Amino acid sequence: MAYLIVHLKKINNKLITYININKTNDLATGNKILLLYKIINLVIKLKKCMNENIFSKKFEFKHIFINDLEETSAIYSFWFKSLTFPLYVGKTENLKRRMREYFRGGHNKELNDYLNNLKRRKHVHIRYFYCNKEQLTNEEDKCILYFNPKLNKEKIRK
Repeated sequence: MAYLIVHLKKINNKLITYININKTNDLATGNKILLLYKIINLVIKLKKCMNENIFSKKFEFKHIFINDLEETSAIYSFWFKSLTFPLYVGKTENLKRRMREYFRGGHNKELNDYLNNLKRRKHVHIRYFYCNKEQLTNEEDKCILYFNPKLNKEKIRK
């Protein structure tokens, strides 16, 4: 018999997940495929849940919303439509300034190329959370490791 145990814990306002899988070798092939399918669906649901809990603040990528941002350190991510994974995750010591840089172009070539398409740009939104300056690099690395964003070339998970 195979079973799956999922533990969800909230530590420091962050949702931490642990998945334990206990399986035996006598599973039929069909049951193994069904178990794998259930695990994949569970991971997708957990990632959606994590997205809402980690990146708690959200705005559309428009100039009018950028003006309302605070000038504080944060971890931010670019999302296209309702994808379950971000396109890019970054860190900044001044969120308002960094979003202006992206809006004008010139900070990240791959992301700028993606955002320069006006049809795409209409569907892009930003999710972010505030973070202490001392923890920026560590938190960014955790988010990149977890989400493995398409446009984070330098820190891709192996």
